[in-house]
Amino acid sequence: MNALLLGLVIFLGAHSVSIINDPWRNRLAARMGEWPWKGLYALVSIAGFVLIVWGYGLARQDPVVLYTPPAWLHGPGLADLLRQRDLDLTEGFWTIANLVSGRRVFAPALSWSTARPWRWHLTAGIARARGLVEAPRGLVRVAIHPPDVEMPVVTRSLTQALTHLTGTRATITYRQVVGTE
Repeated sequence: MNALLLGLVIFLGAHSVSIINDPWRNRLAARMGEWPWKGLYALVSIAGFVLIVWGYGLARQDPVVLYTPPAWLHGPGLADLLRQRDLDLTEGFWTIANLVSGRRVFAPALSWSTARPWRWHLTAGIARARGLVEAPRGLVRVAIHPPDVEMPVVTRSLTQALTHLTGTRATITYRQVVGTE
């Protein structure tokens, strides 16, 4: 476990240098030169990655339980709890499931994120690309968090996606998807 944790610290630390102290990173890169800096960065990253892989192998041989979720959060307990509340459908990012029949339908959600300003344009670009890739797929879900609609980039992207999707397929309910309606 120690090798895995050390590998994570080294790998993520190397990749976080510019986030934590960008001026220091720029001074060091200027002093060393571009290619020596990239070489050092690559070697440290590779060393961290090797430690992660090796440490993961060691950790699997002697596992340590870091967290045990409550019983109702996993397995049949959650499904039973939802059924008791007359909820027979559930969704995840990749699937829609009927809790009664156990049928799952692969249906990735086309979603946007606006937690950070740089994500507005990134997720709009991803949505545009996925719209092209998803065109032949029969089922595409669209997920939007209400406050995200206030971002002009997201609103434009969402409008384009919905215009394209509603022009190429019918709108149906989750119950129709999993065959309960």
